[in-house]
Amino acid sequence: MQHQSRQTNRNLRNPYSKKLRSSRLRLLSTLFIICLMLISILYVLATHASVINNNSNASDNGLIHEIIKTPSSSSEGIKQGKYSISGDKIVEAQAQAPVIAYAISLTSCAETPSLIDGAAVLKHSIHLSSIRNQNQNPHGNSQYDYQMYAIVHHNAKSCQPLIEKLGYKTMLVDVPVQVNDIQGDFLRENVVKNGCCGELEFIKLWAYTLVDHPFVVHLDLDTVVLQPMDELFNAALSGDSTTKVMKKDSVMWEDQRKVYNDSSSTSTKHSQIDAFFTRDYNMVRSGKTPVGVQGGFIVLRPSMEAFEEYKTIIREGDFQRGKGW
Repeated sequence: MQHQSRQTNRNLRNPYSKKLRSSRLRLLSTLFIICLMLISILYVLATHASVINNNSNASDNGLIHEIIKTPSSSSEGIKQGKYSISGDKIVEAQAQAPVIAYAISLTSCAETPSLIDGAAVLKHSIHLSSIRNQNQNPHGNSQYDYQMYAIVHHNAKSCQPLIEKLGYKTMLVDVPVQVNDIQGDFLRENVVKNGCCGELEFIKLWAYTLVDHPFVVHLDLDTVVLQPMDELFNAALSGDSTTKVMKKDSVMWEDQRKVYNDSSSTSTKHSQIDAFFTRDYNMVRSGKTPVGVQGGFIVLRPSMEAFEEYKTIIREGDFQRGKGW
């Protein structure tokens, strides 16, 4: 009887059952988690409000931070070529900068996702190496702005809206010379089977028609720009003869520049530079010359006269097997 009384008293002193205690613990845990979530939400809202306030201040100062990152004070200058531009003059400098055209060519939409990704990455790399990215490129500032172009063949017309959304101006074109109009038999019969795109590669020549720009850089979509190319543009637009430019600027390999400068050929006495290009050594037979131009990268001076001249060359079709043009 005494044992039963002690057990009864213990139950009276502990009125909560195990089930009730477990429910209470779950309730406390839930409340704790809710408190943590509320704290996190408040922190995010406070941070977002701070960002909005900063952007509002930037707009009030007339600065476009998403396009150009300016120094924190107007007294901090930006070195651009021979000039030092203060922070409050950057937007004005960008507006006055020469605009280089950067062009790509689209012959098909067969690989649309990777094509669009490549176009976006290429444009971003060009932006990072332009005047719009002052003081951010480790290779130095550029004094040139850019405009993106896409030369689109009719076969790739479905890609046109997607490319335009990325900020490209598009040119819907056909090949400059129809295959049936090519007079040379070998070229006419074999050009359609050449490389990735056959005669559609010729649409790159439409880059010569972008005469509103001082120079055009045509690039393939598997390339990126790592640093400003001002040295090339400065050399071509300086007004100096090619011979003088080659002596003072390293725009050629050193050994080739020496041959160029020492040559007595009249071909070295042109009045201006009209193009820069690289050689496609992967496409040449060992020991054979000349080495062709790599079509994935070419810097050219736009000219309707040059465009028509290239059309005439293709139409004549004087292309010899194993030798080229």
